[in-house]
Amino acid sequence: MEKRGQLSFWPGVALVAAGIPALFFLRFGRVDALGYGLTGFLLLLTFAVEYVPRLNDRYGAEQAAIAVAPGRMDWLGPVWLLCVPFAPALAWLIAQLSVLTPGNWRWVLGAQVGLCVVLPCVSVLPLLRYVRGQAAPYALLILAIGTGFPASFAAWALADLWQGPRVEAATVTAVDRMVQQVGHREVQTDILELTLADGRTLTANATVLTPAVGPATLVVLEALGVVIAVNSPG
Repeated sequence: MEKRGQLSFWPGVALVAAGIPALFFLRFGRVDALGYGLTGFLLLLTFAVEYVPRLNDRYGAEQAAIAVAPGRMDWLGPVWLLCVPFAPALAWLIAQLSVLTPGNWRWVLGAQVGLCVVLPCVSVLPLLRYVRGQAAPYALLILAIGTGFPASFAAWALADLWQGPRVEAATVTAVDRMVQQVGHREVQTDILELTLADGRTLTANATVLTPAVGPATLVVLEALGVVIAVNSPG
């Protein structure tokens, strides 16, 4: 029976890992951060449902014997748990509802970093006092994965928030409006794809920028690959 259960578990993991991105691609023509985030969260949930009960059966008695007295900051534990699925979702929502500009990039990226990096890293600290006994390596692994999962979604935002936008002179060789697959139709979005002479591809928002082919001075958030300002000669 155990072997049969294992055989059903791993095909399920493969189905989630391949199926969710495939559904996003078939529906929208691309897999964005939401698609990868949903896939990652469902994989975490799948492994948790499979292995956490086993760990409890194996180490539950020992953990009960070395129980730690509750602390005043234990309320941060549920906050940490909520950060795992909801911080990436909120960061994605902020990105969808915001247009990065020279005036707001700090606020937008700061909100994403606060949700996905600062809040999980702070709220996990009170949980470390419960990491004891033979289950300690597994507990640390769970806390590390649970904290790193939301933090990974703000890695590029953190890099750009740290180093700030870069001003560079470049030559734009092509400006194309990106399309999104909706059902059987291709719908134009507000995102422009800028191809530069050096081969790089950056994005810009057509609601605030009107880049043209030719020499230009770009203000770029390098890690995200987003142009937030364009100054064309003349």
